[in-house]
Amino acid sequence: MFKRIELNTLTVWKFVFESADHTIEIPKGAMLLSVHEQLETICLWALVDPNVGKESRRFLTIGTGHTVPKELSVNFIGSLGMRNWQFVFHIFEVLSPKEVTQ
Repeated sequence: MFKRIELNTLTVWKFVFESADHTIEIPKGAMLLSVHEQLETICLWALVDPNVGKESRRFLTIGTGHTVPKELSVNFIGSLGMRNWQFVFHIFEVLSPKEVTQ
């Protein structure tokens, strides 16, 4: 099912990840578009409505071969390579208990 989007009110924003466990303040209902390395920094791009209130969303950066904590429910966002793909990282959004479906 596709969600109709009115693009005249939406903007693409970039968020820079400063740590492996990173929380960002992002407009409610933002659509996550992609994650990539930019100038040796992990960045996330999202389609947002800048006119709505913000919410906190938490993300984890996990290197290949490292474990995702079992006690967390997560949603995979994407993978990226750094330093010419010498290091590969996988980005997950940590879901709140109300977002977890059984």
